[in-house]
Amino acid sequence: GVSYIFAGRSEIDLALALDILNRELGVTRLLLEGGGATNGAFLRAGLVDELNLILCPAVDGARGAPIVFDSTEAESEQRAPVTAMTLESTRPLGSGVLLLRYLIQNDAAAI
Repeated sequence: GVSYIFAGRSEIDLALALDILNRELGVTRLLLEGGGATNGAFLRAGLVDELNLILCPAVDGARGAPIVFDSTEAESEQRAPVTAMTLESTRPLGSGVLLLRYLIQNDAAAI
């Protein structure tokens, strides 16, 4: 009873995956809650149009802390086609936590 799709022959084609999800399952909006590598792959593919960033008043100073967008060594030279980020809203969530919502504009020619 689990739905699955194939998108790409040897590598995952993220744009094709989203197209299939839309066409076959009617998905029109997707919440991406991946780690830095997954988030970075979608960003570099020009498939992120909104970013909700939660700022929490906590620091640990540890090396290798999780990051929002990451890439492998091979992907490190590939830039995301982001041309603009517009702060759409801010919302305090209590205890010093702040939710920032950005709209992201991608260069369609680069995608």
